[in-house]
Parts: sequence; structure tokens; C-alpha cells
Amino acid sequence: MKKVKKLENEFAVLKALFETRFAELKAEIRKVLDGKAPKAAVKVSTRRAANGHHNALLHALKVHKRGKDLLRIGKQRDQLLRSLIPLYLAKDVAGVDVNSGAISAFWKAQGISFAGPNAAKALREHFGNATLSKVGKGWVITPNGIKYVDAALGKRMAA
Repeated sequence: MKKVKKLENEFAVLKALFETRFAELKAEIRKVLDGKAPKAAVKVSTRRAANGHHNALLHALKVHKRGKDLLRIGKQRDQLLRSLIPLYLAKDVAGVDVNSGAISAFWKAQGISFAGPNAAKALREHFGNATLSKVGKGWVITPNGIKYVDAALGKRMAA
């Protein structure tokens, strides 16, 4: 049953990614057909691709059973914790690269100011909680990072 729920969540996140990407491409095609964009090849920026990952993170937060608790502990002034929470959410989602820009955008959507360079610095300085992805251009949480977030969640539940 747990595997089914995990697959359902992963499917929902991938669906959100594809829908976002499809809407972006559709808008670009409309611009070309309406003559508002140059007739040359339409290039989609990496910012838009990162936006798809950002949407996937927001959806993962929404479907996570402890999403509200993760947001509450993310309001603490712990930069490592703020950097790890989006990675914690993305650990079960395939195809999502979480870089410092996506982390910053994730917190901005929650009304919390957290600059991308601060996220990158926290992940670099606290070696062992996250590693750079071998496949994409982002960070992946390690078992130590998962323990760190779980410990913070445990403190939240005890308070």
C-alpha cells in the first residue's frame, strides 16, 4: 500500500511537470504563429525549466503527509534546514533537479526570503547532508540530511 501511495504521488508530480512544460511550449508556439516572436527556432530558457521543478516541489509539499510541519520548521533561521527541506521533498520524485535557485523560489512561494547563494553555501559547508547529483545539475539529499530533517520534525512534534 505504501508503494502504491508513493507511485501515486510521483505520478502526480510528473503530471504537474508535464502540464507546466506543455503550457509553456503551447504559449511559445502561439507567439510564433501570431508573429510576435522571431521565426527562428524558439528557445526555452533554463529559468522556465527550473520553474517546472519548482512547481513539482510545491506539489510534493502539498501531497506530503507532514507538509505543514515542514513549513513550520522551515521558518526557523536554520539555513541548512531550509536548504534541506526542498531536497527532502524531492527525494521521492523522479526527474527533479533541485538547485539553489529552485530552493530560493520554493521558499519565496512560502513567503520566506532565502537567497540562492545562502542555500548553496549551507549545503557546501555542511558536507555530508547533500551531494551534487551525478545525473542532473542539482543537489540530492543524503541519509544524514534525511536524519537532520527528521530530527527537526521530531523536535517540532515534541514541542
